[in-house]
Amino acid sequence: MGCDVHLCIEYRPAYTRSKNSRGIWFSWAKDVSQARNYTMFGYIAGVRSHQSMIHPIVEPRGLPKDVTEETQAEHTYVGGHSTTWLYPEEFMAVYAMCLMEMEDDGSTLSSEWKVVKDVLKVLQKRYGNENVRAIFFFDS
Repeated sequence: MGCDVHLCIEYRPAYTRSKNSRGIWFSWAKDVSQARNYTMFGYIAGVRSHQSMIHPIVEPRGLPKDVTEETQAEHTYVGGHSTTWLYPEEFMAVYAMCLMEMEDDGSTLSSEWKVVKDVLKVLQKRYGNENVRAIFFFDS
């Protein structure tokens, strides 16, 4: 039985932030389909990595306390485990490490992951690194 990743992207626009509030998060995309890649899963959350040298870039953080209702509902629906989230800069580091790892063993990374990287770059430029997050959870 395989393991699949579920990805939700959230952003927090400046107009929702003030001195007294960190702002309100909005769902940009819910359950974005991603190709199964256990090397990427290992760097994201330490899930199903076939190589013991691959560790997550940050220890899994769980769902954010201020997660959107859409993401919370999706997480509950699929029974997500090993939940974590990454800021765009963290995802870019994961992406780069995964590319290097895969080049070393002669495999390639699905273009779906490049699309996620590109989307996060655009959102990061518009809203700032700490106002965009990619939330990942897995099913078994």
